[in-house]
Amino acid sequence: NTDTIFVADKYFDDVVEPTEIQSRSHFDANKRNYMAPEYRSLSYVHLNVNELAKEVSIGLEALREAFDQRADEFITQEKRKVRQMIIADESKAKSAYKRIIEGTDFLVVAKEVAGLNPSAIDLGYITKGDLMPELSGSVFEATKGNVTAPVKSTLGWHIFEIRDVRQGGSLSFEEVRPKLQKEMAREKAIDGLYELSNKFEDAIGGGGSLEDAANQINLKVHKITA
Repeated sequence: NTDTIFVADKYFDDVVEPTEIQSRSHFDANKRNYMAPEYRSLSYVHLNVNELAKEVSIGLEALREAFDQRADEFITQEKRKVRQMIIADESKAKSAYKRIIEGTDFLVVAKEVAGLNPSAIDLGYITKGDLMPELSGSVFEATKGNVTAPVKSTLGWHIFEIRDVRQGGSLSFEEVRPKLQKEMAREKAIDGLYELSNKFEDAIGGGGSLEDAANQINLKVHKITA
């Protein structure tokens, strides 16, 4: 706990004025406290890619050409949220599958038959390419909420539970157009930035002031006062 006592300055009526020597001594010992900082006014030009990109316009033909060239980027694959249990013995796998379709929870069967806990069987969202070819067909042909019959691979017998489906598809040109416009404008602005900076340096190198050089190539001069 902290106790606070307030003592008003009116009770200090015997404070003696410091002498010249005392004042000088205090000043010499604390000179930093009495120094005024140096101030400077600045003028500068800021070449910013994002600002330049706002002024860049990309033609419709160029956008469509880029869309056609990058078509693969705009295709989203179907994803499925899947649980998987792997059982070495075929007869046990068939028995496990029978129990599930009769109503026993997938997690319970996986634990009792294969000794698998929830974290071991949850594959999360996967695409067709994430699975071995001999398994992908049964998983991506099944409907949401269903369980696949046992499928054999080199690892054993697999049983999958399809918990969710996210449909894939291709984005249209109109859907992708704003993204393409922004990216292509930025790329063009980057190229223009180097050219602009070289022109600006040449203008200053010719002996002109910052303001004169900026005016020659239509750049804005920013100022910071003292």
